[in-house]
Amino acid sequence: MAAKNYTYSELLNKVQPSLQALSVMKFPAKVPFTQLIDIAENLQKIEGKSKVFWDLRKKLLEEYAEKDGEGKVITKLDLDGQSIADIRPEKMTEYEERFEELNQTKVKLDLRPIAKKNLENIEGMTPAVISGILSILR
Repeated sequence: MAAKNYTYSELLNKVQPSLQALSVMKFPAKVPFTQLIDIAENLQKIEGKSKVFWDLRKKLLEEYAEKDGEGKVITKLDLDGQSIADIRPEKMTEYEERFEELNQTKVKLDLRPIAKKNLENIEGMTPAVISGILSILR
């Protein structure tokens, strides 16, 4: 399969979660071992690209977040109780624009195809998992 351009958003919110879910499902014995390797290798390729994304996101946060006296990013709790960077209010719009630009950045990735027939009769398979990997099904 030829390399395809994916946005970071597509990779991290669709393809990667679907491959992660697929990687822990129990495949029928008839599925070739090479197909299981393809799934694992695809996941590794995406994880490499996702590391770049998270590094760039961290740099954005460091650039736009409030900092304490030692220059460390100040965090606060969001509505779900998760710790998040406290973005300077006067920079929020600019931060959101730059973050969206990062999400929509295209990266080229050569993912190995997955045969549709190999996804038959897998317990726990859902339309959500399939929709995330449509671009690599054959």
